[in-house]
Amino acid sequence: ASDARALAVRGGLALVIGGLFNALSLPIDAAKSLRQHQVRLGAGVLPYSSISQAAVTVTRTDGVHALWRGLAPSTAATMLSSVITALAAVGLAKLAARVHAGAESADDSRGGSQ
Repeated sequence: ASDARALAVRGGLALVIGGLFNALSLPIDAAKSLRQHQVRLGAGVLPYSSISQAAVTVTRTDGVHALWRGLAPSTAATMLSSVITALAAVGLAKLAARVHAGAESADDSRGGSQ
């Protein structure tokens, strides 16, 4: 029961942290994507010279909410990924502990390592 509770706590924390991280990083990622995929204007000029200029320009033209477009699906994917990663780490740690314990018991049965 305590293992199940520990897994639930770790999974819940991963869910919350993944969601918060995504909500905080999405505007930066949106501005970065705008800068990466910009199309040259007349005379070959690029509309954004930096990520911060892309963020400011989009905020002025489309409103601050534009930097959080796609928040729900992006956050859902990040949260799911965070939970899977956290639970996989717990499982791998348990597996490593069992393998290590098995190696120690094999050494003990052979007279120990010198």
